[in-house]
Amino acid sequence: MLLLSICIPSYNRFTSLNVAVKLMLKAESRDFEIIILDNKSPNDIEKEIIIHDKRLHFIKQESAVNANENIRDCLLYATGKYAMICLDKDSINGRMLDEFLQVIRQNPKICGGCCIQNKISKENKIEIYDHDQILKFGYLYLGKHPSGDFYRTEYMNEDIKLLSEKALNSGFISDLILARCASHGSMLFYDKPLVFLEKSKTAAKIKSYTYSGKNNNVYFYPNKRKEQFSVYIDHMKSLYITHKLWKKLLEKIYVQKIIQVTFGFRDVMRLKDACTHYDLTVRNITLKEMFHYWIDFNNYFLKSDLNDLSKYSKLYIIIKSNLMLVKKFIDKKLCYSSCRRNVFMNKLLIGKNSIR
Repeated sequence: MLLLSICIPSYNRFTSLNVAVKLMLKAESRDFEIIILDNKSPNDIEKEIIIHDKRLHFIKQESAVNANENIRDCLLYATGKYAMICLDKDSINGRMLDEFLQVIRQNPKICGGCCIQNKISKENKIEIYDHDQILKFGYLYLGKHPSGDFYRTEYMNEDIKLLSEKALNSGFISDLILARCASHGSMLFYDKPLVFLEKSKTAAKIKSYTYSGKNNNVYFYPNKRKEQFSVYIDHMKSLYITHKLWKKLLEKIYVQKIIQVTFGFRDVMRLKDACTHYDLTVRNITLKEMFHYWIDFNNYFLKSDLNDLSKYSKLYIIIKSNLMLVKKFIDKKLCYSSCRRNVFMNKLLIGKNSIR
């Protein structure tokens, strides 16, 4: 069995993909494969990408599917012990790939993990989490680009079979698979210059094939964040973790979603390149509008089915979390920390410069 399958779901991005594949194949190791699943692109991908290497495999969808379904289907073709996602507009440094393969080869008990994207600083870190790792990797960044996330295929396939239609339409599915892997054992945090996202200026030149303001399906809209929260809650019910850990994970997701539907949404809507990419108009989100989203999400949370969690327990989480956020806001720390968090999130959205 190969050690790693790099899975690239693709649609009509031959120029960037051609460059990315050549970069990956600079790795000396033969212990990995690259699987490109073409989602019925207008042109023949094998005629557009003329690279002869036994590590490279092309597969074509018989009929076009949505982006998440293409990611799922691509992962199912993985034959390696681990599968890693790389979107067709992103890239993996082949010269660093050999080192990454050596790390996971030396740590065979790792169940999955993530690679920091756009790493350029000299501070490098490799950490293995084997205690409460679900809190670090479960629903990691709640909708980040999945490039560089990797999973042990036996646990990944276990989760893929459980994905509902709602999950496949809500946003990136990598959050769910990472949570499943983290519930099984040790996870790896790889902080080295391996995975690089498409630059924001480049992204702005090409409209998203998946998300559009005209279709009202952009995944960072507050209403879509509520759908994602519902998917995460349903998914959490299937994890084999203690109730205490489950409750901590719930609080983490709730706080991050509150930030995403308010300050996160505001900050994304201020980004010209992001709005152009998703066919949106840059606009200012007022405090009044953010407050409306805040109240709406709290009401949605109260009505959610949470493993028999009582209304009083939900209110406790709301009061505790909101008091914490209000205190930070009053101390003028939320604006700063939210800005840092959301600059981080926004750069993950379209890959602007470095996230560090």
